[in-house]
Amino acid sequence: MALDKLLTCETCGYQTGRKDHFQRHLKSHTGERPVKCELCTFSCRDKYHLMRHMKSSVHAGRDVSKCL
Repeated sequence: MALDKLLTCETCGYQTGRKDHFQRHLKSHTGERPVKCELCTFSCRDKYHLMRHMKSSVHAGRDVSKCL
């Protein structure tokens, strides 16, 4: 990966060559949490964190397919 293709965060200096990773990273500075759990008040930055939440003991034994 060429250095001129890296995306750099102006806030903290984080660098990546992937636009999707960069956009996800920027949400860590804005506090944006657009992904919501339909079973409780939990919200997060992306579906990965929602899946982790759903697989935890928080919703054990419930049908969580609608949130994934």
